[in-house]
Amino acid sequence: MIRVRSLILVLLVTFMLTLAGCGGSSPPPANKSPAPPPAQQEQTQPAQTPDQAQAPQQTLTQPAQVPAKASVPLTHATVTKIVDGDTIYVRLSGGTEEKARFIGVDTPETKHPSKPDEPYGSEAEAYTRAQLDGKQVWLEPDVQDRDKYGRILAYV
Repeated sequence: MIRVRSLILVLLVTFMLTLAGCGGSSPPPANKSPAPPPAQQEQTQPAQTPDQAQAPQQTLTQPAQVPAKASVPLTHATVTKIVDGDTIYVRLSGGTEEKARFIGVDTPETKHPSKPDEPYGSEAEAYTRAQLDGKQVWLEPDVQDRDKYGRILAYV
């Protein structure tokens, strides 16, 4: 009987500790003063020149500006055909048509020669068609230019 009570006590303590760790957000630090009302915030900001007023303010969610030296070569193309959700045909600026595979996108297969269509593959293909068919795009290459099937590998 004592073993059962001990086991129940251990399980109860473990459960309580688990719940305590799932409390969500912690209270704000006690030494931080509340933010001033908007009227006071406007007074504390320095005056802006007209150029600064038109420039967007950078927030923590915006990516940092990339220096001009680190520019990535982009290739202009027109989407001519949608194969499936992650593969398209594009006409490059020189007039050649190439098959291109999206980097960072993997959709269910719909055109595999020996496998049936995978669930949601037709929806992925329809989405790609709605977004890109006939559109002008930029292709950004990655480390490897082509895959083992000869398709261009690119961020679109």
